[in-house]
Amino acid sequence: MRLLYYLGTICYLISVHYSPLYSVGGIHMCRMAGRQRNQLIGSSFPTYFAERERAAEGVRLTFNQGTATNYVLTLQAADGHLVPVSFNTAVFRDTTG
Repeated sequence: MRLLYYLGTICYLISVHYSPLYSVGGIHMCRMAGRQRNQLIGSSFPTYFAERERAAEGVRLTFNQGTATNYVLTLQAADGHLVPVSFNTAVFRDTTG
């Protein structure tokens, strides 16, 4: 299963596994986080947010309920800059579930 996030009004598409590790990160997410794509892939999703436990809870919530909407967090860029984000999430499954 993969979790896809749509952050804010511009689509910053990322994919997160239940673990919750990044598996895909788009160029816009890299720019917003101030990190290279290879730094995001395989890293822990919650570490990029000021409220790490809340970010982890957002992943759990989405996998448990299938979706989450208007879940607000504060992204913490590499330079320390804080960016409030609202994301909408959905779980996408292949034919095997």
